[in-house]
Amino acid sequence: MTLVSNPITPLAFITFIGTTLGVLCILSISAAKAVNGWLGILSSICFIYAGWTAKNYLSMFEQLAYIATLDLPILLSVKSWNDDTVHNIRKLGLSNG
Repeated sequence: MTLVSNPITPLAFITFIGTTLGVLCILSISAAKAVNGWLGILSSICFIYAGWTAKNYLSMFEQLAYIATLDLPILLSVKSWNDDTVHNIRKLGLSNG
């Protein structure tokens, strides 16, 4: 609804795509899928464009930091990331303590 409640501009559309890719990235992390690296990079590119348009350079730097520290390491070690993550995911639940 956020996309259609205001005029649809190229910036609004790219920001919407970036947000959607960001949500998919988070879902793929919880599903232990290394595709989250690609989704994170694509989402960051959309937000870098939005930051550039708004002259929000700190936001652009933040997205570049996410790419360098989160997405690229996952893409460079896909097999070991998947194996390690699948065995170390913690489930949310009620504690008896």
